[in-house]
Amino acid sequence: MPISLSLSKEITMQITLKRAAQAVKRSFRAGVVPVLHSSPGIGKSSIIHQIAEQAGFDVIDVRLAQCDPTDLSGYPAFLDKNGVQKAQYIPMDIFPLATDKVPEGKHGWILFFDEITSAPPAVQSAAYKIILDRMVGHHKLHPKCFIAGAGNLLTDNAVVEEMSTALQSRMVHFEIKSDLEEFLTWGLKNNLDERIAGFLNYQPHLLHKFDPHHNDNTFPCPRTWMFVNSLLNIAGDVDESELRPEIVGSIGEGAATDFITYCKVYAKLPRFEDILANPSGFKMDSSPAIKYATTMMVAYRIDKDNATACLEALNYIGAEFAFVGMRTICSILGNDVMKIPGMSAFFAKYGTEYLL
Repeated sequence: MPISLSLSKEITMQITLKRAAQAVKRSFRAGVVPVLHSSPGIGKSSIIHQIAEQAGFDVIDVRLAQCDPTDLSGYPAFLDKNGVQKAQYIPMDIFPLATDKVPEGKHGWILFFDEITSAPPAVQSAAYKIILDRMVGHHKLHPKCFIAGAGNLLTDNAVVEEMSTALQSRMVHFEIKSDLEEFLTWGLKNNLDERIAGFLNYQPHLLHKFDPHHNDNTFPCPRTWMFVNSLLNIAGDVDESELRPEIVGSIGEGAATDFITYCKVYAKLPRFEDILANPSGFKMDSSPAIKYATTMMVAYRIDKDNATACLEALNYIGAEFAFVGMRTICSILGNDVMKIPGMSAFFAKYGTEYLL
């Protein structure tokens, strides 16, 4: 499906963060410049930094919205050439030129033009030469320097300038969408609180709920959910209601109210010890919220010693929830999931599409 280059309307093809990472790498290998578009908070910048870390590259983060054209074209300076004064543009030292050495222990650089759709037209014009010709003024970029860009969508009511057609045609465009499976897979490997995981499984539309005309100071998105996660981590056993101002300040009033209400469900959950003692007969409220929360608790705490009871408990909760539990266990354990006794039979029953 062709991608529309007109940013005055939404780009037609959307891809997830994981697919976007593959697209960026493929673009680098092809010698073209990828640019990532999305609503705020999806994780555009994090993709570039993750790729750089995995490949051993330094990231040069240039916020184009904060740049002046001379930051990209270079500053004029007078040089003496055979007794004749001539003006020449001297590039900023952030740009890796052909004459520079690759940093020790690194394989190159990623020149990351962030906020590219927020840059004023004069700055966008100054970026043309770097992006297409790989030159800063009269100086060539280093061959081990790759270029990427990112920016918000024009429809998001953010500080956005319509990208000129001249700049559009110098880049390969990808629009990123949020994806619950990918967020949980990443989050569960990065200490995502089980209350957040359970809530987003229960209310998946609140992973990213962005209205460009919203009245709150903020909104729920992958970035702000990780703010909530950090707050929960440092709060310890403090009741979630005590954190209401912080949670509202992270994800907005509506999402915070729903999340805190969901957290109160945890007071009604069966004890994990009772689940292990009677995995096919423990007492549990029949509400979907309780079942989701119990599923998350079991999935988070499964190990090779309690696996038989945990998998039996997931079966007892119900097929829909067992499937969610299987997905969560796979997200947490990755390739180690098959070290859990009984998982082969569990996969045979509920499918293997989430096996990593």
